[in-house]
Amino acid sequence: MKRKCFSCGHEIGDNDDYLEYNGEIYCSECYDECGECGQLFPSVMITYVDSNDTKVCNSCLDDFYRGCYECGELFHLDDLHYIDEGDFYVCDYCFDSGYGWCDGCDRTFHIDHLTYSEEQDRTYCSECYEEYVDDEEKNTFSYHSEYGRDDKSDGYRYRVGIELEREDIDFKKSISAYDFLQKTGWVVERDCSLDDLSGFEAISPIYPLKLGQLERIFNSDDIKKLARTKYSCCCGGHITISDTKRTPSELIDDIGGYLPILYAMFPKRVNNGYCSPLKKDNYKYQSGHYALSKRGNGRGNGLEIRLFDAPKDEKDILNRFRLLKYMLQHKATTIEQGLENLNEIDGLRKAVKYHLDIYDIPYKTFYTNLVEYAKNIDLLEVRADVEQVESILSK
Repeated sequence: MKRKCFSCGHEIGDNDDYLEYNGEIYCSECYDECGECGQLFPSVMITYVDSNDTKVCNSCLDDFYRGCYECGELFHLDDLHYIDEGDFYVCDYCFDSGYGWCDGCDRTFHIDHLTYSEEQDRTYCSECYEEYVDDEEKNTFSYHSEYGRDDKSDGYRYRVGIELEREDIDFKKSISAYDFLQKTGWVVERDCSLDDLSGFEAISPIYPLKLGQLERIFNSDDIKKLARTKYSCCCGGHITISDTKRTPSELIDDIGGYLPILYAMFPKRVNNGYCSPLKKDNYKYQSGHYALSKRGNGRGNGLEIRLFDAPKDEKDILNRFRLLKYMLQHKATTIEQGLENLNEIDGLRKAVKYHLDIYDIPYKTFYTNLVEYAKNIDLLEVRADVEQVESILSK
């Protein structure tokens, strides 16, 4: 009686190779050798593993292979990473694409569940982060960190950014610096010049100096909450401006006539050593911490104005942006030209008045300071009296 293959039904000759398994016979086309254990099995009990080009029996498959949780492909356990948080395996490629180790407990997690400590240069799961990283780092990044400061100006000619110095322990404790950065683009960092517990500085992205767009940004819940945080006399509100068609030195020339006005608007900052009035050329040719600080020499490079004190809220910030845009768009190389623009440009005048009113600075005091600072920075003699300036601001 001729023998037939149990699997395919083909006849098996006397000289043909065959496998007898569990009382059944299989032809040479219907059985294979397991690449793991070396034993022969019917082909229906063999699985081809593409990742290592190996045929594996069911038993060895159960013992030595698993499917990658992400891509679904079969891999040998030696080529897989066990993910502790989910009790599954992923291949090398998928691990590199979305997983990592906790440096605290050596367990593996999805990267969304790991947090990098810049100060320690280590990555932690949530439990180890609580244990190994202090509260200071969770709420703030280190000073001058590599994060944030992205350019979101979309090629607009006039650009602006602000650095808010604050001392508000409640706000500081309420945020995760990383989450706040991801949500708003603002980076919250430590500032050693402020109170250790409550102090921080928040640096914005580079925004286009478009007032409508800025109003929407600063009226969003997160930024409005930040803008209304507490501050002390130690805090400032440095603003950096730039113009893609002018260098920082050219900006200093073109807004020089407004400098006495700015000094008179922020008289308390003049008492700081780095904000004392200087000749215009000093700002152009010196580097360091001054009221005006260049951030390069090319067109589009920033000019940081450190004269601004800590703003009260988002409305105060927007008013300062409004003031600076008028100054960028209307040159004033002399104090007379600055006063003339103040008289003729309604928006500029309103921005100055708004500031004087919310800070309770009398117009006469403003003008007295303006004249003093004009002389200190060696601009042309002012040819306007108190009554004239008061009439300008009273419009």
